[in-house]
Amino acid sequence: MTGTETGPAGTARGAAGVEPVAEVALSLVEDVRSKGVQATDVSVGHIRFHSWQVELAKAAAHDEPRLDAYLVRAHYDVDCEPDVPPPLWAEVEFGFDAGRSGGPLVSAALPGGVTVPEPARTHVLTSRLDFAAGDEAGDEPLVRIPFPALAPDITVFGVGSPAVRWRHTGVAGGSVRLGSHLGCFVLRVPAGRREIDVRARAGYALSDADAMGMTPTAGSDVFTVRLPRHGAPAAGDAAATSMRLGFTLDIVGYSKREVVRDRRALHARLDRIVRDAVDDIGHDLDDLDRQPTGDGIHVALPVDADPLHDLPALIGALHARLTADNHRHTDRIRLRMAADFGSFLWAELGFEGDLVLSFSRLVDSAPVREAVVDNPQADLVLLVSEFVYQQAVRAHPVLSTRKFTRVEAHVKGYQAPAWLCVPGVGGLG
Repeated sequence: MTGTETGPAGTARGAAGVEPVAEVALSLVEDVRSKGVQATDVSVGHIRFHSWQVELAKAAAHDEPRLDAYLVRAHYDVDCEPDVPPPLWAEVEFGFDAGRSGGPLVSAALPGGVTVPEPARTHVLTSRLDFAAGDEAGDEPLVRIPFPALAPDITVFGVGSPAVRWRHTGVAGGSVRLGSHLGCFVLRVPAGRREIDVRARAGYALSDADAMGMTPTAGSDVFTVRLPRHGAPAAGDAAATSMRLGFTLDIVGYSKREVVRDRRALHARLDRIVRDAVDDIGHDLDDLDRQPTGDGIHVALPVDADPLHDLPALIGALHARLTADNHRHTDRIRLRMAADFGSFLWAELGFEGDLVLSFSRLVDSAPVREAVVDNPQADLVLLVSEFVYQQAVRAHPVLSTRKFTRVEAHVKGYQAPAWLCVPGVGGLG
């Protein structure tokens, strides 16, 4: 599962009502190699990764200038079917692929080992980039981390390697506690890396009686996390705020693709469409501020972008790239798009400012959703703000003659004039 939502705090969110950032199925598989029949696959449960948060660890004395340091908080659920006994042990792992500049390494992890019940307490990340109990920190803590009560046994593996793994084991023949768990670790990443690919794995075991002669199996899932920038201005700092032209894209009918593999394919295709389109107008997507949204993407163009040139060129490039992509695939992608110009900054949970607030409302408003239904042949439906229309559309020698329709964009608690265009259907193209 790729394209998770991230920002400068690197948050990949999967809260209640939102799909998890990754999910691994737990199954029992019958060994039928000697029987010559089709294998039986019984669902046991899932391990769901509901939140993956990354923040910059600003050490007082950074011992390795070639590596950036990040604090990662990973929330995951161990969940079994109601009629399946909890496992004797279950484990989760996060692994990291090496890039051209080398791979990430895990240098510290929490919990580091739990053999007796531990009460809820606050831990800290110290300037040495290790973890300590709140009352044992000998130097100024960088981050305070409230931790829930912990039940034994928990063992950590992989510190000092490109993967970290926690194993939860039932005590005295008992079973693993089902429900939510938290793991934290320090990730050292080659300086300058903008994002990392994460592979989430799981494993488990049942008693012989509960396994019924079948083999416990678990798979893996992948997602991508955008890393916060080193040295970025603090949230709320006026210097961090700028005026930007930006846009957002939503995949129509994304939630109806219930197979994770299909959604992952959509993410990859959308990334390629946007990457090629912004390249067509002279930008590199890796250099732009962008934030995946699960079913789409937010993008802010540079401060020096020329709206009069970039917006018309972008609309045409996106429409052309989307059309070409759909010609190559049977699973058609349709997009809702909104664009505006406004204040922009990075905050703890991602894009902030009037820009993201405005285009998020526009893309979710009734006119653009109705246009998708009314124009089933259209791959792209576009809504721009009144300001963008007046400044970039009317002043443009081509766009000013095309079909933009004035509408009232309204969502709950918001209403504003906007301009609707359906490229290829009486509009652009």
